[in-house]
Amino acid sequence: MACPAGYKSLDAPLSSSAVGRRKQRGGGVILLYKDGITVKRLSFSVTPSTFEVLDAQMTCASSALIIIAVYRSGGDPVSSQFFDELTAVLEKLATYSVVLSL
Repeated sequence: MACPAGYKSLDAPLSSSAVGRRKQRGGGVILLYKDGITVKRLSFSVTPSTFEVLDAQMTCASSALIIIAVYRSGGDPVSSQFFDELTAVLEKLATYSVVLSL
């Protein structure tokens, strides 16, 4: 992917299991961030089937934060499975701790 000058990207392409579910082009999630920010992909060991997710730790100077980017197709109805999977992602996020190495 081409990024604007001064920016980088981290992406999570549409998973192969999602391709079988959805007969559509495109998909996946991308995170654009400014140069000077360190980004490390995380894995919360949750593989949702009702949405796409990208987990990352962003560090700039002496601050760090965890970001999760979620994409759910607007054409799909919201189901209890979506909320169960989102809860599983958020529960994994709640147990994660950020460690800064300065």
